[in-house]
Amino acid sequence: DNTKEANLIMFKKYDHSHQMSCDLLYIDEQSFNDIPYSAEELSMRLKKHTHYNIYIQYIKDVPVGYIGLLEVQNPHYSGVWIDLIAVCKQYQNQGIAKHMLELVIKKFKNKGITLSTALVRENNIPSLCVFKKLGYKEEADAFKLLCLDKI
Repeated sequence: DNTKEANLIMFKKYDHSHQMSCDLLYIDEQSFNDIPYSAEELSMRLKKHTHYNIYIQYIKDVPVGYIGLLEVQNPHYSGVWIDLIAVCKQYQNQGIAKHMLELVIKKFKNKGITLSTALVRENNIPSLCVFKKLGYKEEADAFKLLCLDKI
């Protein structure tokens, strides 16, 4: 029954609450395991950046994944930069990342956003496959990623 299934899956915008911060940390612990902050610190850091949004995917009230994105407005385009997709190990390869990405694309298309870009590590083959399935194309010769680690 699709109605029952829809009630079991929720996609929520991160609201900086203690609970949702704990949910982000839980997902990180089960995936990349590299967020070095407490729930309170994480919430305070993310509140400062109003153009950065996170959406959390829940199945039966259990946080299973999140997607982080940055809305970009510049003289050339209106866009959304997909910064990070994380899915708990036990839920990987079940279409969750694809589902979150589809929801984000639909949401921003309805807002008039005309471009979506993503930054994916070369060795992250599952993520590259998800993006390519949804029509993203590599533009390897277009840009170089430059990093300044300590400012």
